[in-house]
Amino acid sequence: MAPSLSKEKISQRMRDLVFGGHLGPTQGKAITFDIVREDTVSIIFIAALISLTEVNAGLDRYLISLAKDGALLSASPVSLDTGEMPKLLLESGCGKLVEYERFKDGSFGTTYKAKARGKNEDEPNEYIVQLRYHASIDNMYHLIKYVREKSPGGLPVPQMFPTSTSPSSVLGVQISQESEVLSNKWRKPSQLYGSCLPGTGNLIGEAILSPEGTVSVGPERRYGLDGPFPSVVSYLQAWIKHRVEKLQGQQAIDEYKDKYLERILRFVEMSLNHIPVEVEDVKLALVHTDLGLHNMIFSETPTPTLKGVIDWEFVDYAPLLVAVPTLVEPTFELFASESGDLRQAFWDEIPLWKQAVASKASQIFLDFYSFGLYLKADALPDRNADLAAKEQYWKKNIEFVEGFLGQWENLQVSV
Repeated sequence: MAPSLSKEKISQRMRDLVFGGHLGPTQGKAITFDIVREDTVSIIFIAALISLTEVNAGLDRYLISLAKDGALLSASPVSLDTGEMPKLLLESGCGKLVEYERFKDGSFGTTYKAKARGKNEDEPNEYIVQLRYHASIDNMYHLIKYVREKSPGGLPVPQMFPTSTSPSSVLGVQISQESEVLSNKWRKPSQLYGSCLPGTGNLIGEAILSPEGTVSVGPERRYGLDGPFPSVVSYLQAWIKHRVEKLQGQQAIDEYKDKYLERILRFVEMSLNHIPVEVEDVKLALVHTDLGLHNMIFSETPTPTLKGVIDWEFVDYAPLLVAVPTLVEPTFELFASESGDLRQAFWDEIPLWKQAVASKASQIFLDFYSFGLYLKADALPDRNADLAAKEQYWKKNIEFVEGFLGQWENLQVSV
């Protein structure tokens, strides 16, 4: 019997198989992968090849099972086939399948649109069917039920239907009804922030819902920060250290690392333990940490209304302010010429949050969180680009890092 390999060596074996052409041509592509399941005899990875040159290229994911000695057990595409889809819809009570199509491939799941007709229905209903790569389907089910019941003003979330695991893919399946959302439809996404669910206590981490509707806080799961964290300071420290590790492991950004890595590491060593205590005053809330335009369903009308918020795979108790650099500001940047007017209109819609964001505690939090977000630069798709092109590509990273370190790198005591 061959000896077992470490997880790192098995992961390298999986990379070697992929770059050896097992999933197809690899020229101009990089690999993304994660571990889906591990037991005493095998590790199952989900992997895909990402194009470095085509922005909107399709992303076919595969499940790759390797024995603990590194032997390949199986490799199959992640999909719901024509046999599984009708069975899942029937079992969940949605009715008989009429038609379905693959809709999109996201970071955390593959999404299908399906139509199914119930026994006494003349017209089929539309459903969103998703293969989830990381989610606890039971937790998502209870969480969405909780949000529907507790959200002030009626946060529009689709109904979820109980499902089983997809036999062929060993992944969880989520089914929701796109057209069945709460009757209250909002004109502006900014109204999401007027209906925030408050957090419970001071712990920061993943929100875990029981069937009875009780809420607990567990380790942060989306980024693997661990936790739960007893304070905002400890959360920010873990976030920045995590991002520094990502920076150290990033390839093909040598010029950026040569200029900033030493300064960043020095800041972490000398100053990260002195984050101003004022950040503890920021408010915690139930936060959809993957919230973005890609997870919002809008009506196809001249004045679009928000019909629903989907993909509740990662929901934390955390400072709501994390949405400012990850969602709010990037959305404004899509409309550069109108960003100032849009920014003002957005914050005017939620005056309580406008006031909160202007506080000293909020500004300090945003400084430190945004530093963690932008300190890691990405490699250019064009590996032959000159330094000027690289610096232009890293412009936002450079601006944030220079601005932050200029203000905070000599921080030694709480202020």
